[in-house]
Formats: sequence, C-alpha cells, structure tokens
Amino acid sequence: EGPGRQGERALHLYGSETGTAPVVARSDQIVDVVSSQAYELSAYVRTDDPSTLACVAVVWLLRDRAEVERYSVTPWAAAGDWNQVRSVVTPPKDVVRATVALVVMGKDAARFDDVVFRRVSEKPAHAPRTIKSAGFDFHVSDTGAITIERTGRYLLWNGGLVGIAKDGVASA
Repeated sequence: EGPGRQGERALHLYGSETGTAPVVARSDQIVDVVSSQAYELSAYVRTDDPSTLACVAVVWLLRDRAEVERYSVTPWAAAGDWNQVRSVVTPPKDVVRATVALVVMGKDAARFDDVVFRRVSEKPAHAPRTIKSAGFDFHVSDTGAITIERTGRYLLWNGGLVGIAKDGVASA
C-alpha cells in the first residue's frame, strides 16, 4: 500500500525478479456475471520505470469455479503519471462468474487505484474470436488484444511475448 491517485491508499504490486514473467495478484472476491451482458473493467495505474507495464484483467470462471482459458484485459499502462486503463468486455459463453486480477510485467512496481468491474450498457469495440491453424490458437479478445497459444502454452499474451525456456517451450 501507498499513496493513491488522490492522496488515499493504492495497491502496490511488485514485478518479478527477472522482469520477464508477469506477476498476477488475483482478488478473492468472485462475482456473478451474465454472458450476454457487457462489463466495464477499469483502473488507474502508475508505473515509474519505463520497462515496467501493468494492466487489469478479468479471470472468467465456470459454474464449478474452474478458470476458462480466456482472459479479458485492459490496455497496458506504461511509465508516467496516473493512467486510466479501461475496456468494455463480455464473458465467454458458459461463464457465470468472474474475478479481477492485477498484472505487472517488469522488475519495478506498479500502483493500482480505483479498480472497477461493473455491468454497463455499451458494447465492446471488438467481438472476441479464435482462429486455429497449424497447431496454434490465435485469440483476439473483445479489447483487441492478441494471444497466441500452442499446446496450451502461451507464446504471446495480450500482445507481449512470454518468456522462452531453454528447451524452446514458452511458459507463462
């Protein structure tokens, strides 16, 4: 915790030691959602190091609270004063619950304030879709973010490369 956007408290989340893997802090608050409805996901985010990025994500959950392998995210916020990141998202089919996660990519800390996840009447800018080709799954989220998977491992997540292990296999 530390000073927030308007002098109150904000949550600080520190990046990874190497800065190559995302650090994710997931809320323990789970809310019910309706797959045909749109939801606003937003927050004010601040990072001080230009090599550290941060965003807010929705983790979609099935009835048994199992995660769906699709996440909706806001655009990444880079260094500078408080930046509002915002997306309008829709739950994937069969999803009935959701929780919010804060994500930091880099070595430095990010601060998050005024995190919002609520139902709205506006529609997302993009319809989510998946294209399967040559063993790869190309996902385009409702926010326009691109994710590439191969055999269940992310190669590109929200437009950012995922770390590559010595054996050449990507890891999240």
